[in-house]
Amino acid sequence: MTEPEHRTEARIIPLRLIGRATLRSAEAAVLFRTGTRTIRPVEALLLSPILIPITVIVLLLLLAWFVLWLLAVGSLVTVNLIRDLTSAVVWRLNGAVLRAP
Repeated sequence: MTEPEHRTEARIIPLRLIGRATLRSAEAAVLFRTGTRTIRPVEALLLSPILIPITVIVLLLLLAWFVLWLLAVGSLVTVNLIRDLTSAVVWRLNGAVLRAP
Protein backbone atom coordinates (compact mmCIF):
# COMPACT_ATOMS: atom_id res chain seq x y z
CA MET A 1 0.00 0.00 0.00
CA THR A 2 1.26 3.43 -0.84
CA GLU A 3 0.44 6.32 1.38
CA PRO A 4 -1.44 9.26 -0.13
CA GLU A 5 0.55 12.42 -0.82
CA HIS A 6 0.00 15.30 1.53
CA ARG A 7 -0.12 18.52 -0.37
CA THR A 8 0.75 21.56 1.67
CA GLU A 9 -0.21 24.79 0.03
CA ALA A 10 0.58 28.26 1.22
CA ARG A 11 -2.42 29.96 2.71
CA ILE A 12 -2.92 33.68 2.38
CA ILE A 13 -4.47 35.01 5.54
CA PRO A 14 -5.93 38.46 4.94
CA LEU A 15 -6.01 40.82 7.88
CA ARG A 16 -8.79 43.21 7.14
CA LEU A 17 -11.09 45.28 9.23
CA ILE A 18 -14.73 44.34 8.97
CA GLY A 19 -17.02 47.28 9.46
CA ARG A 20 -20.75 47.38 9.13
CA ALA A 21 -20.62 45.75 5.70
CA THR A 22 -21.67 42.15 5.76
CA LEU A 23 -19.69 39.41 4.14
CA ARG A 24 -21.00 37.76 1.06
CA SER A 25 -21.69 34.07 1.48
CA ALA A 26 -18.79 33.12 -0.80
CA GLU A 27 -16.36 35.24 1.24
CA ALA A 28 -17.72 33.84 4.47
CA ALA A 29 -17.27 30.29 3.19
CA VAL A 30 -13.65 30.98 2.20
CA LEU A 31 -12.91 32.57 5.56
CA PHE A 32 -14.51 29.68 7.40
CA ARG A 33 -12.71 27.06 5.32
CA THR A 34 -9.24 28.60 5.74
CA GLY A 35 -9.69 29.34 9.43
CA THR A 36 -9.02 33.02 8.83
CA ARG A 37 -9.62 35.44 11.67
CA THR A 38 -10.42 39.04 10.88
CA ILE A 39 -10.17 42.03 13.20
CA ARG A 40 -13.19 44.19 13.74
CA PRO A 41 -12.75 47.91 14.55
CA VAL A 42 -13.84 47.33 18.15
CA GLU A 43 -11.13 44.70 18.61
CA ALA A 44 -8.52 47.00 17.06
CA LEU A 45 -9.62 49.72 19.46
CA LEU A 46 -9.35 47.34 22.41
CA LEU A 47 -5.85 46.29 21.31
CA SER A 48 -4.59 49.88 20.98
CA PRO A 49 -3.73 50.33 24.70
CA ILE A 50 -1.32 47.42 24.30
CA LEU A 51 -0.01 48.19 20.82
CA ILE A 52 0.68 51.92 21.29
CA PRO A 53 3.09 51.58 24.27
CA ILE A 54 4.85 48.64 22.59
CA THR A 55 5.27 50.72 19.44
CA VAL A 56 6.63 53.66 21.43
CA ILE A 57 9.08 51.41 23.28
CA VAL A 58 10.35 49.86 20.04
CA LEU A 59 10.79 53.27 18.44
CA LEU A 60 12.67 54.59 21.48
CA LEU A 61 14.94 51.55 21.46
CA LEU A 62 15.68 52.13 17.78
CA LEU A 63 16.46 55.78 18.53
CA ALA A 64 18.79 54.77 21.37
CA TRP A 65 20.55 52.26 19.08
CA PHE A 66 21.04 54.99 16.46
CA VAL A 67 22.38 57.45 19.05
CA LEU A 68 24.84 54.83 20.35
CA TRP A 69 25.96 54.17 16.79
CA LEU A 70 26.47 57.90 16.24
CA LEU A 71 28.50 58.12 19.46
CA ALA A 72 30.70 55.22 18.40
CA VAL A 73 31.35 56.67 14.95
CA GLY A 74 31.88 60.14 16.38
CA SER A 75 34.39 58.87 18.92
CA LEU A 76 36.33 56.97 16.22
CA VAL A 77 36.45 60.07 14.01
CA THR A 78 37.49 62.24 16.97
CA VAL A 79 40.28 59.86 18.01
CA ASN A 80 41.62 59.72 14.45
CA LEU A 81 41.45 63.51 14.11
CA ILE A 82 43.27 64.06 17.42
CA ARG A 83 45.92 61.49 16.44
CA ASP A 84 46.49 63.17 13.07
CA LEU A 85 46.67 66.64 14.62
CA THR A 86 49.11 65.56 17.34
CA SER A 87 51.35 63.78 14.85
CA ALA A 88 51.31 66.91 12.65
CA VAL A 89 52.24 69.09 15.64
CA VAL A 90 55.05 66.74 16.66
CA TRP A 91 56.33 66.65 13.09
CA ARG A 92 56.24 70.47 12.99
CA LEU A 93 58.09 70.84 16.28
CA ASN A 94 60.69 68.17 15.57
CA GLY A 95 60.81 68.66 11.84
CA ALA A 96 64.48 69.51 11.73
CA VAL A 97 65.40 66.38 13.66
CA LEU A 98 63.19 64.13 11.57
CA ARG A 99 64.34 65.58 8.23
CA ALA A 100 68.07 65.54 9.01
CA PRO A 101 70.00 62.81 7.16
